[in-house]
Amino acid sequence: MKKLIALALSLCIFGGTAPATVEYIGDISLAASAATVVDSGTCGENITWVLDDEGTLTISGTGDMTDYSYGEETPFSMNKEIKNAVIENGVTNIGERAFSFCYNLESVTIPSSVTSIKSEAFYFCPSLTSITIPDSVTSIGDYAFEFCSSLRSITLPASVIIGECVFLDCDQLETISVDENNKAYKSVNGILFDKNMTEIICFPAGKIDTSYAIPGSVKSIGYMAFFKCKNLESVSIPSTVTSIGDGAFSGCENLRSISIPESITRLKGTFSRCKSLESVTVPASVSTVDDWTFAYCENLRSVIIMNPNCSIGNSNTTVFNGYDENNKIYFNGIIYGYEGSTAQAYAEKYGYTFRSLGESPISNVLGDVDGNEIVDGRDASLVLTHYALISTQQAGIIEELYLSNADWDQNGIVDGRDASGILTYYAEQSVNKS
Repeated sequence: MKKLIALALSLCIFGGTAPATVEYIGDISLAASAATVVDSGTCGENITWVLDDEGTLTISGTGDMTDYSYGEETPFSMNKEIKNAVIENGVTNIGERAFSFCYNLESVTIPSSVTSIKSEAFYFCPSLTSITIPDSVTSIGDYAFEFCSSLRSITLPASVIIGECVFLDCDQLETISVDENNKAYKSVNGILFDKNMTEIICFPAGKIDTSYAIPGSVKSIGYMAFFKCKNLESVSIPSTVTSIGDGAFSGCENLRSISIPESITRLKGTFSRCKSLESVTVPASVSTVDDWTFAYCENLRSVIIMNPNCSIGNSNTTVFNGYDENNKIYFNGIIYGYEGSTAQAYAEKYGYTFRSLGESPISNVLGDVDGNEIVDGRDASLVLTHYALISTQQAGIIEELYLSNADWDQNGIVDGRDASGILTYYAEQSVNKS
């Protein structure tokens, strides 16, 4: 989770009108201007800045701007007087958190000398409506424009590589465009993909679409890819998708319909705060449902877990509607699962209502990889072969239904140690029977 820091900054205000000659404030030389300089300082070894009484911040010099860390005072954070920022040619990067919490910043001019926009550079600039990123920029850091809630569109140049969640919580963002010569990314209908369209990286939160079908070329849904897409009511996920990033649909408050394909094996925070979601079926292929997957789903009434061996987060925060008047977590819905399943154990542990789907059609025996309810050398051999195949980027041979059984040491990975554990168990059992 991001740490939000309230920084109390005290800025020294200089009054008076600039004369027609050159005036010096400290070591900074200011050319004549109709506007009055009200503050000035440095934000880099060779970088200076001045702020005038019209709200224009001018940054000039050569080299990199300063990077600022959490809790460190920055020259501009929380300065409500800053409305426009003009970065002059010669500046080579925009430092970490440099403009964070510039509440009234509306526009930024970035010169062709800038090659990088660092992490959280414009974090929480809710008045920023547009920004042009020059072709010279080759990198944009994590969360660079997070909480820029007035930003409606942005274009990524041909040269750029972006970090994680660059446009997170940009509520009004409708379109992400990409230069056609960019070798890393592609935009289709304003939606950001990797170049080969095998991963959907960001579905802009402000798009007006109420339904969306993910293209069949997509194999993975990125971390927080659909975060707070408030207009989406339904999303179709094709069977080509094998992984869904953490929190992918978190905050989609109007999402009512979602079908999880049998190709998915893990969910984590995936549907938290989807308050319109009423029912969901977790297919048998899913071996892990981690904490917060169905947290704060206010209207969720039915969770069907088809894998009897599914590992479910060890907390009541995995599935819940909200908090009651006594500040206690509650879930008014029903958890469905097979007799003796982990779904039943989870429901009973936290006092949730459970309804049985009957006897499990799937072997519930750890180590039974072929589904015959016997743990023997064949199971160990299947695990070893499966591990060898996936280690060389090939498809494994163990059915999705039995992957959790194959994970002998229950660490979430099927590998040679699991094969060894199963074989050792089989050998010990054989000795005991003789």
